[in-house]
Amino acid sequence: MTNASIEETQYLTIKEFAAKVDYSERHIRRLIKGGNVQACRSEGRRKWLIPESEVSRLRGEASLTPPGEVAEKQIRKEVSLVTAKRIEQHFDHLADIAKGLLSGNLDNVTAKSTKTGDIFEYTFWEGTVGQGIARKQLSEMLERNIESFYEQPNDTYDLDYFLYHLVAEYPEVQSKGFNNFAKKNPYELVEMLRLLVRRKTFKGTCPVCKDW
Repeated sequence: MTNASIEETQYLTIKEFAAKVDYSERHIRRLIKGGNVQACRSEGRRKWLIPESEVSRLRGEASLTPPGEVAEKQIRKEVSLVTAKRIEQHFDHLADIAKGLLSGNLDNVTAKSTKTGDIFEYTFWEGTVGQGIARKQLSEMLERNIESFYEQPNDTYDLDYFLYHLVAEYPEVQSKGFNNFAKKNPYELVEMLRLLVRRKTFKGTCPVCKDW
């Protein structure tokens, strides 16, 4: 059998292989370079040729994998999916807490350039209408939102767990104390909360997620 017929019957080009395993050609080249896909150069070394058997191996088909290993891989995959879903739900809940701490339209507060003697450091927006507010007013609005969480027994632990994640990202909140930080740095806290609401991902761990 000629080299040409061997290539035709037993080997695939990168393009053909990528189509069979539903990966991009660039990703297949990276897998080859990393040794995760076996391939050889064609005559003249102009292109990569990949054995057809690599399709089944990359897919992890049972025919090429011992049954016990297949079952173990499936269990790991299912556990990973469950964990990923739990983390997603947990982060969604944490984002809801951050949003709750911005209740009363605090997510629409902006800092403004102040002139000497101007006590109104921020602008509180309702639609296109803005009203100047002082640092003390902003602090009091934040403090009321924090107190409202602690007044609801079912949500107390949720806020405490949220703080595990908040201080992991912003250590100064822990060093200054959450309530004190809200009082002295209200706008900085508002900006932190707005970021977390938009991002919906959190650093650190709390008692809810520490074992995931």
